[in-house]
Amino acid sequence: MVTFTGLSPKQTQAIDLLTKHISLTDVEVAVAQSDQSSISIKGEGGRYQLTYRKPHQLYRALSLLATALVEADKVAIEEQAAYEDLAYMADCSRNAVLNVASAKQMIEVLALMGYSTFELYMEDTYQIEGQPYFGYFRGAYSAEELQEIETYAQQFDMTFVPCIQTLAHLSAFVNGVSKKCKNSVM
Repeated sequence: MVTFTGLSPKQTQAIDLLTKHISLTDVEVAVAQSDQSSISIKGEGGRYQLTYRKPHQLYRALSLLATALVEADKVAIEEQAAYEDLAYMADCSRNAVLNVASAKQMIEVLALMGYSTFELYMEDTYQIEGQPYFGYFRGAYSAEELQEIETYAQQFDMTFVPCIQTLAHLSAFVNGVSKKCKNSVM
């Protein structure tokens, strides 16, 4: 059984969700946040010390530890992140919308890789109240589903950004709405 010290209840809950992706058995892991810029994992004989700087790096460190323990009992890892933050954007604009369960699974995998931000690129794949055909047959996200994804990402100290780009892609919708406005003014 894995024993962690130094974790918040939120981190403990997040790690419980990640156990389906990583395997750590019969180890004690002392976890601490530090001001050093790298992830550090050291130890042997089932006892390890893990330090990280930013909260989202904890899950990357656990992934590194699980991978290292497959090879050997003694672990000494220092990983300097190439970037301060890492973001992943899933393109959900062309009939390839992740359902909520798939978005959650993606968040879990991204957390283990050390990502800090999860973005969904959407054009008309979200619902607008009072517009039943906006996003029709496109797998449109409701406001509640987007909030559920955001809440799930926050469990892993990850920022969620629903990116909505309109530009020319929504001209048919915008023109239709503006025609209604022009007709009602006259």
